[in-house]
Amino acid sequence: MRTNLILKTIIDILFFILSLGALGAVIISLMSLFTLDLDLLSYTSYPLPINHEWIIPISILNILIPIFFFLGIGYLREVAKCFLKKKWYHEKIVKYFRLSGRYLSITAIIGFVSYFLYTFTTENRCSLPASSLKNPHLILFILITGLCFIMISRILKETIEAKQENELTI
Repeated sequence: MRTNLILKTIIDILFFILSLGALGAVIISLMSLFTLDLDLLSYTSYPLPINHEWIIPISILNILIPIFFFLGIGYLREVAKCFLKKKWYHEKIVKYFRLSGRYLSITAIIGFVSYFLYTFTTENRCSLPASSLKNPHLILFILITGLCFIMISRILKETIEAKQENELTI
C-alpha cells in the first residue's frame, strides 16, 4: 500500500511539473501566432538559430512534445489512482494504460523527428542536457516505456477476460 502511495505521489509531482511545461508551450505558441513574432519560437527551437529555414516545423514539433508527454503522464496518474483504490482487474486500468502508452509513444516519435530534423539540417551536432525531452536516449526510453504500457494493457485485458470467463463457469 505504501509503495502505491509513493508511486502516486511521484506521478502527481511529475504531472504538475509537466503541466507547467505544457502550459508554457501552449502560451508561447499562441503568443507567437497572434503577434507573428518568430523570436518567441526561438525558445521552443533552442539551440536552432532564428533565421533557420526549418525553425517553424521544429518549433511545432517541440511544442507538441511536452503536451503529449503531459497527456501520457496524466493517464498514468489515473492508473495510479485505480491502484490505490485496489481496482486491479478493471477495464479502466486497461484503457488508461493503453492511452498512456500511446501518448508516450507519440511523444517519442515526435521527439525523434525533431531531433533528426535538427541534426540533419544544421552543421553542428545537437548538444542538449541529459534531462531534455529532445535527448535521444531519453526519447528511446520513453518509447520503450510507452510500448511496455501498451503490452501491459493487452495482458491485463486478456487477464480480465479470463477472470470473467472463469467466474461464469463456476
